[in-house]
Amino acid sequence: MWLPKSSVARAALVVTLTAVALAVLGLAMAFAGRLMSKPHGSSVLKVLEQEYEQVRPPPGVRLLGALSRTSKTSQALVDGNYATAARYPELRSYYDNELARHGWTPCGERSLKDWFTDLGGMSRTYCKRELRAHLQYAGERANYGWDFAFSMSWGLDPLFGGPG
Repeated sequence: MWLPKSSVARAALVVTLTAVALAVLGLAMAFAGRLMSKPHGSSVLKVLEQEYEQVRPPPGVRLLGALSRTSKTSQALVDGNYATAARYPELRSYYDNELARHGWTPCGERSLKDWFTDLGGMSRTYCKRELRAHLQYAGERANYGWDFAFSMSWGLDPLFGGPG
């Protein structure tokens, strides 16, 4: 095997070979990690859309605009805003029953405030494996132009809250 006679040249060769080896190792690890990583948001979005379609909205509600559908590498969301005369206890009961029929379970609930003001808003989260469904009631004293939102998400627990 040929090695340079100069110690400086040998040291440069060792550094170069080490850098190449680390680069190859890094690429191999990145490739392996991508193969073993969780699914991409766009594939999960299709699952969320199917789940969302299975859950009928309560009678007498009106979807305001179109459903919002979005995904990123590790997140997906389907979301709709609705108008209704129903109050939170009725909506909660309806979604508890409707979602249970499709394998969802309640996994969180909290009151909501708008700039420290209690307008009667509530949020309820449902879980199905790594998926979340969210019922957000604006509140009796809110005037947002919508009465409640219903969404399904994946990868957004820090934003919406997850089990616990």
